[in-house]
Amino acid sequence: MEPVIELDEQRLAVMKNLSLPLMVMTGDQNDYASLDILTALAKAELSQNFFVGVMWDPSFPNIHHKTTPSVTVFNSLDETTPRYGGRFDREGLLGFASLVSQPLVRQFDMSSLVSFMKSGLPIGMVYSTKEDERKALADVLSVVAMKHREDINFATVDATKSEFFLEPLGLQVDQLPAFVIQTDDRVFKFSPDMTITPEAIEDFIQRTLYSQTTPIAAQK
Repeated sequence: MEPVIELDEQRLAVMKNLSLPLMVMTGDQNDYASLDILTALAKAELSQNFFVGVMWDPSFPNIHHKTTPSVTVFNSLDETTPRYGGRFDREGLLGFASLVSQPLVRQFDMSSLVSFMKSGLPIGMVYSTKEDERKALADVLSVVAMKHREDINFATVDATKSEFFLEPLGLQVDQLPAFVIQTDDRVFKFSPDMTITPEAIEDFIQRTLYSQTTPIAAQK
């Protein structure tokens, strides 16, 4: 297999659902300098953790085409689709790759729960009964998840399948979607009167995990 694969719609549909994440470059097809940088990384540092491809078709959905080079990462276990549009150099791409080689926002299930428990990190959870809403909120929070890659696990929770979690967390179905941070012994609930945005969740994280805030467990 070539280190960098030229993708079309059919190849993309197959490769974005494989076991390794797929990193896709878009931009100017004649930008050989950027392609050379990506190819060198695909042969070395990226080879163990990513499939790497290029896609020049600007009509395909989920691929954001610009005149400047950018990359999009597809991971079948990730609820979001991370994108990088910063400096297209070795340092910038490797820094981004280190953040997204594992899912930024996972679906909450037994497999992810085991992984979360092993990490010992707090879990930031988006609760919703609607799949499209969970996906949209995961995308909204991707920048926060990248910032706190080493500090917090993020997950989406199907509130219909996991309805039994709602009451212990102080959540009501008519207040969904909701965001909650759970640590080993504490639960912090984002105000249902506020909109879930990157800025609001970042402020919530700072106030709860890094300041003195009364958790739900202590309020009962």
